[in-house]
Amino acid sequence: MNNSKSEQSVKFFTASNWTLEYALFKSISISTTFQNVCKTIHSGTEWEEDFEKKLAIKLIDKNKKLKKTEIAYGLANAIDEDLLNTQPERTININPINEDDSINYLIEAIRYAAGN
Repeated sequence: MNNSKSEQSVKFFTASNWTLEYALFKSISISTTFQNVCKTIHSGTEWEEDFEKKLAIKLIDKNKKLKKTEIAYGLANAIDEDLLNTQPERTININPINEDDSINYLIEAIRYAAGN
């Protein structure tokens, strides 16, 4: 069986910033929204002290686990609401050509999967 065609269609897109959640935190375009969602989902956490440190603890410590699924849904809802916003300015401005944004690898992966 010749797998050369399927092997050629596989491409890896990796986060340069540790994890997806950390990339979202470091993102130029979506960091504020990500932080707001985390604060809502994990309302008992003292995020204001040092958000980055608290996020790292939740990503590393299994006893203080980050609720990734709930955060994903909250983030998706926030993006949907922003897209439905009829105001001329959006609160989430994801620039698909900004190579400096830490979530650029996700945009590139989506483009690749969509055949663009």
